[in-house]
Order: sequence, then C-alpha cells, then structure tokens
Amino acid sequence: MGTVEKNERFPKEVRLRKQLEFKYLFKKGKKIYFRYFCIFYIKGSGRVGLVVGKKVSKNSADRNLIKRRLRHIYRTNKEIFKNLDLVILALPSSLKATYWELLDDITQNVKKINDRDD
Repeated sequence: MGTVEKNERFPKEVRLRKQLEFKYLFKKGKKIYFRYFCIFYIKGSGRVGLVVGKKVSKNSADRNLIKRRLRHIYRTNKEIFKNLDLVILALPSSLKATYWELLDDITQNVKKINDRDD
C-alpha cells in the first residue's frame, strides 16, 4: 500500500460523525438535488458527512466504492468545502457514474452553493 500525504487525509476533524450532527443538518440545513447527489448544507467550518444507503445498492462493495470516490473528491478539492458543513447523500444514479462524472457534479454544484448569498 502507498502512503497518503498528510494533506490528502480525511481526518476526524473534518467529518460529521455523530448522529446528532447528521440530524441537525437534515432538519435545519438547506437541501438541493443534483444529478447524482442530494446535498444538505449550512454555513460552517468545512465538515462533511457521507451517506450511501442500501437504496443505492444492496451490494456493500458498490456502496464502499462510491464512498471511496467521494472521500477522494473531498481530499483533492478541500478548498471548495471550507465554508460549508454538508451531508452528501448519494442517489441510485451515482452507482452508474464514473469518477469524473461524480467529480464534476460535486465540484460544480458545491461552488454554486458557495457563491450563493444565503
């Protein structure tokens, strides 16, 4: 296995981990649907939660692939997430998407969210 650079990690400090944090974002956050994801967000410190449920795929390997891709997208594009706390909820269409399609969907739409004056 290769080593991961320190700036390419997905440390605990930048993850939403507690059920209360997820519930708060689901209840109080704004929700926007995109092609492959539904994003719940509020202005915050740049923390991210990932949700890939069994509705996407019953196969755990497929769900884990999507989560790995999302973590990599976060690690390589941290600057666009810095002002938001968000939950990225994968939709079933994300299963058929390539990494590059997921990257475009996430980066373009998170930039649009950042540009809004909400």
